[in-house]
Amino acid sequence: MTSIISHASSDYTLVDSLHFVLSHDNPLNTVIRGSGGRRLYRVSSDNLVDPEWTMISREGGGEPVATIYWSKIGLHKVSTAGGRPRKISKFLSLGRMFSE
Repeated sequence: MTSIISHASSDYTLVDSLHFVLSHDNPLNTVIRGSGGRRLYRVSSDNLVDPEWTMISREGGGEPVATIYWSKIGLHKVSTAGGRPRKISKFLSLGRMFSE
């Protein structure tokens, strides 16, 4: 298992301390657990060697939080909450991921 720990503490973070545990040592197929071992998200891909997409969904089903569509020429796209896919560079430049 792999742990990701963030001890950021500032006026700019929504959470002061995060501790995520990845169940498998493979970011294309894992379960992200919060503190206490509670399952938060499931990450799955259509193919673990050369995936066309990777989906992040809340544990227990429901609509995906985000889906990443991988491109062989580097024009990767992302869709959030089942919306239309957008270029990752455009999505990150809009800052939606980091706004309140």
